[in-house]
Amino acid sequence: MGQGLPGARRPGHRGDLLLISAATIGGALAASGRFVGPAWRHAWAALLLASLATAFWVWVTLVPESAHWQPAVFLIVLASWLLAQGALWRRVLDQGDGGLRLGMGELRLLTTWFLAAAFLFIIGLLFFVVVLGFAYAAAASGKGFVAADVATWAGAVDSRGRIVVSIVGLAAAVALVWAAIRISLAPAATMASARVRMLETWPLTRGLVWRILAGQGVIGLGPMALWLWSGRFVRSTPLKASVAIGLSGLNGLVVAGLWLPLGVGLMAYFYRASTAKLET
Repeated sequence: MGQGLPGARRPGHRGDLLLISAATIGGALAASGRFVGPAWRHAWAALLLASLATAFWVWVTLVPESAHWQPAVFLIVLASWLLAQGALWRRVLDQGDGGLRLGMGELRLLTTWFLAAAFLFIIGLLFFVVVLGFAYAAAASGKGFVAADVATWAGAVDSRGRIVVSIVGLAAAVALVWAAIRISLAPAATMASARVRMLETWPLTRGLVWRILAGQGVIGLGPMALWLWSGRFVRSTPLKASVAIGLSGLNGLVVAGLWLPLGVGLMAYFYRASTAKLET
């Protein structure tokens, strides 16, 4: 485990299993829910800014005429979420108030985001090459395959080859999600230690992968359902300006105003469970 992680334990300490087993999904969800109120009381400006920016993003995705604004709005959303997460992490880690500010903590958090994205991109690219290799092997063993003619590749894959490629693709997707969860405590560790942490946090999630995945799945159900319903509603109903504004505002509040503090509260719970020392 990397040095400098607050509360870090030596691997193999007898308290590891006890502490990790004490971290339950129910406890994580309860801690996550309890944090929403304090988050809005102490970081209301950051959450309001993130909610408005997210609502603007939803607006430009719902209204085709505004599609050209998407790159600029994406940067606005990224900046607002950075400020909001910085404020939330400071509050949940008892590092001061949840005021709206851009400091070294936020810059370290941004660096952690980019490092994690780069790491997962490289892993995903490697998995893609593996899946592509299996697909090529399946095509090469089929009938009608001509190496010089790409158009014959897909048709040359028989049913057995499709099953193999599908299984490999599914395994690669699961492995990518698993890798993402293994480094999911990097933002917490970065803000807690005031140093950029990424791969050093890998051991912190040992034994917690399925609980983190389940917790994130539960708190993400509402925003995902709302987003899918909004898209379906827009496709089936003539979109009026008032309706688009209402849907955008609702999505912004649910995603940035609710899911964001829930997510920080959830991961703070698992971070504390993974780094707390066993009291004897």
